[in-house]
Parts: sequence; C-alpha cells; structure tokens
Amino acid sequence: MDALEQAWVGEGTPIRGTKLLKEAFANETPEPSDGTIDIAVVCNDDRMREELSSVGEIYGSRDDVPADVTSKAGLSTGELRNLLAEDHDVFHFIGHIDGQGFECHNGILDAGTVEEVNATTVLLNGCRSHDQGTELVKAGANAAIVSLADLFNSGAVEVGETLARLLHYGFGIGATMKIIRRYVSTGDRYVVIGNPSVVVAQCESGIPTLCHIKTINRGAEKISVIPYAYPAQGYGLGTNFKPAFLNDEKYYVAVGEYTDFITTFSNLDEQMSKYQYPLIDNQTLVWSEYAFSK
Repeated sequence: MDALEQAWVGEGTPIRGTKLLKEAFANETPEPSDGTIDIAVVCNDDRMREELSSVGEIYGSRDDVPADVTSKAGLSTGELRNLLAEDHDVFHFIGHIDGQGFECHNGILDAGTVEEVNATTVLLNGCRSHDQGTELVKAGANAAIVSLADLFNSGAVEVGETLARLLHYGFGIGATMKIIRRYVSTGDRYVVIGNPSVVVAQCESGIPTLCHIKTINRGAEKISVIPYAYPAQGYGLGTNFKPAFLNDEKYYVAVGEYTDFITTFSNLDEQMSKYQYPLIDNQTLVWSEYAFSK
C-alpha cells in the first residue's frame, strides 16, 4: 500500500498500522524540545539482557540530543508500578508478558491495575503485549508499541534495537513501525496503540528520511538513491524541503518519495557521514556508517 501510514478506528485491532485510542489524544503530549530525553529501559528476562545493554547505548548515541537513560533489571511489581508513574519520554520494557500482565520476580503486575502512567511512549517487547499496552495508554501514555503474537529472542532483540534507533533518529511512532513491519523479520507481529504521530527526538537533519539505494557502481564512482521523507512535527504536508545529503539547489515538496538522485559515491559518503541515515540496500535496512564502510 502506498499510504504513508494506516490507522484503524473502531472495535478490534488491525494486524498492521495503528489502533487509534481516544484516551491517547486526551493525554497531554509534551512538545519536542532540545532538552534531555528521559528514557527508562527495564529487562525482567535474563535471556534478553543483550537488548538491555544495546538499546541503552543507542538511546544515548546522539551528541546533539542529551539523553538520560535509566537501565534496570529484575524489578518487582511495586518497583515496576512506581517506574511507570515517573515522567519518561520512553518506557522500554523487555521481558515476559501474558494475558495476566508483566512478569516480575515476585509475581505479575496487571496493567489494568496501574492507575498512573507518565511515560509518553511505551515499548512493550514481550509476547502478546497488546492488552497490557492498551491499558497503559488508557492510564496515561500517548502511544504503545505492542506485539500481537509470540516472539522469539533473536527476533525480539532485532526489533527492539531497530525501534530504538529509528525513534532516536527522529521518526514518529507510526512511521517507525511501518518501516519495521516491512524490513525487520518479525516486525509484522507488532502494532501501534494510541497516537502514531508521537515523536521521541527531533530529527537531526530536519525531516526524517529513508533512502532507497537503487544502484552502486564503485568503479564509476556513481550511486543512485531515492529519498523517501516521512511526516514530522513542524513539517506539514507541502513543506519545501532540501535534504542535506543531496548537495544541490533543488527543493522538494514534503512528504513522500523524491525523485531518483544520482551522485558520486564519495559525495554521498561525505554528506551522510555528518549524520546517521537509515538506508534500504537490497531490501535490507542498514545505516549509513555501516553501508559506506563496506
């Protein structure tokens, strides 16, 4: 489908896109600022400690966006409830979730019993976390990324790391999940609940852009790419925009697909080295610092 994003209103939850909840839009959404981003990462499953350390590094990887990352493991039900009540831009949970709630070392915390949630965005990287995420949005969160099915460890870790990176780059929740569903192996098991326009961090280069590499000819020093811009707060439809890495005088109308762009490999490498751009190379999501180091 060519639509930038898909959303669902009404009973039930779609298997892709966003389930809009009116409570999410009633909850106060802080405006993006240049201040510190507060992030809490919780791992209640020792088998997924890899994701705990990796996403903590990703969230703190941008020099221009100060991030206060709190990483915790093995929380009790009371500690988890208290952490959800604290002010966080992102609450990233890694662990076992079932129909009853979040698994903690001393029992189960049911999100339906949580009266206050002050996290703007909730990422629940556990099996079948849909119902628990819905309850957290009703209790105060603006958006929740949740799973609809059982997950396996390596796939969940890949999704968690990619989520962290795309959100921290500047994509909104809805755009992030559209990219993950298409280019990450288990991404089709996740959906968004609440408000898909929530943004965690402002995009360093302006409008969040995904570049599709068509061809690379290293011998001729030529590369062909098609940039695709996604919606962002502050950049409405019809905004005139010039992607920094194109290094020409043309302006484009945001958002959506730009025209095919051909340049030298060294020029694009130089421009993209200033930022960390997401790229699609042979239907695989990579990042500019890795793609150009090959």
